[in-house]
Amino acid sequence: MSAAFDDVFGFELLQLGTWGAARELLAQCRVRHQTIAAARPGAGVDLISLPTQLPVASTSLDAVLLPHTLESAEDPHAVLLEADRVLAGEGHLLILGFNPRSSWGWRARGPLRPLSEGRVRDWLTLLRYQIAPSRHYLNTWPLPWPAGGWLLKARKRLYGVTPIRPRKRERRAMLGSALEPSA
Repeated sequence: MSAAFDDVFGFELLQLGTWGAARELLAQCRVRHQTIAAARPGAGVDLISLPTQLPVASTSLDAVLLPHTLESAEDPHAVLLEADRVLAGEGHLLILGFNPRSSWGWRARGPLRPLSEGRVRDWLTLLRYQIAPSRHYLNTWPLPWPAGGWLLKARKRLYGVTPIRPRKRERRAMLGSALEPSA
């Protein structure tokens, strides 16, 4: 996980949901201020909020981390849209998930509903994110496939639209060049 934060910089990061020890996932993060938001109080939780209704200003965060948050949500698409709302342009979105076809995905099916990496990748494409190659972890030895989990790292891109105005055409003389105006 530490390699995922290598190029993530800024002032504000929000981890939406808890996973593991209090700040274990953020140990190698270089973002200056880190906040953990969850629906229930717990160890390391700074902000208690529903994942679909964050009390955070729009476009105010440099990075958002979703550690299996989409899998535990009733409406994962709404959680992703809320994360997109609070993420600033050129900000990083990091999503951890279990592969539903792996043994880890089958184990997690009780409290979680594992989503495929492809489905989340499609959602991010529709939201116009630039998606880095995914990283897989929790490999089943000795085979690397199917990995138990995946990490998607995406960057929110803002594409400005420059209006193209039509050029004004010069009016041609109706009768040709014989009738030029004189001074």
